Amino acid sequence: MPRAGVDGTSFSTPQVTATVTHVQAIVYGLAGHLLDATQMVDALQLGGAGPRSNPDPADGVTRYFLLDHQGSMDYAWDHYGGSATRALEYVASYGDLIAAFGADAAAGRRHFELAGSVEERAITFDALAYTASYADLIQAFGTDERASATHYLTAGLREGRSVGFDGL
Repeated sequence: MPRAGVDGTSFSTPQVTATVTHVQAIVYGLAGHLLDATQMVDALQLGGAGPRSNPDPADGVTRYFLLDHQGSMDYAWDHYGGSATRALEYVASYGDLIAAFGADAAAGRRHFELAGSVEERAITFDALAYTASYADLIQAFGTDERASATHYLTAGLREGRSVGFDGL
């Protein structure tokens, strides 16, 4: 673990387990599936590649990978469908999050990563379906999902607008 005074496998095991749990929850919430073992190793090694350990006292040479929890979560978000628009769609899916975060995509992402994904909160708001429900929004936003989600959070909900387009 890359923190002063914290080391050893007895402490690392629950830390890695927490990272695996968070990464799997994020991917499942964004993409609807769990990672297989190879994909999980990628998230841990490519995303969570923190500094290397000091040489192992047993051989004086071997250095170990130190986990970066946030790096692994960032990797999951970036590689499995996360975006500012998805964060806004997540916020728009829940009244309590709208009240708490408004159109703050960064706050929505943090909540999804740290709580919402583990709570299995689904992202149900569809920005394009919202736009398609209103001729004026189609003209104003076209296919700009982020602008559409932002509009819903800052004005559309207050105006009594909702998603009425069913895709047919």
